[in-house]
Amino acid sequence: MAEDLARLPALYDGCFHEIACASRSSISRTGLRGPRKLDQFNEEAAEAREDIHGVLRSWACVAAERLGLALPESSVGALVAFLVSHLDWLTSFAAAPEFAAEIAGLCSRAEQVTNTELAALAAGVSPATIRQWGQRGKLTRYGSPGRAEFDIAELLAVTRRGKG
Repeated sequence: MAEDLARLPALYDGCFHEIACASRSSISRTGLRGPRKLDQFNEEAAEAREDIHGVLRSWACVAAERLGLALPESSVGALVAFLVSHLDWLTSFAAAPEFAAEIAGLCSRAEQVTNTELAALAAGVSPATIRQWGQRGKLTRYGSPGRAEFDIAELLAVTRRGKG
């Protein structure tokens, strides 16, 4: 559970990257630059980002109230730090299974909107490394020719093998 919590700030930031990329220029197959259509707004990334913040805030409120503590600031990083610092209590709390399921669900949902840049952010490597892993067969590339997508579980397994 601590590992999933620790991944949420990067996934939250990655979802913002997905939203912000809706209007950036992209390179076409011909190498020419052109604006992406604004109808490509990534609603799933926006919802995943909103859910990450909302769920973390909700669980921080529960912990703060039950432990008689002040709420941390509302940033995702501060909420995660607060929850991690009280993880022993959270895992012994009657609603621990719901907490674990919600945190895992947040990670899973945010991972579903992953592109090369977000994959790199989540793995702590450069986008070039992600592309090399895909070319070398260490990582499966999904998506369209213009948009690479990766399975985060597979990505994290590759990352762990590299560190181990």
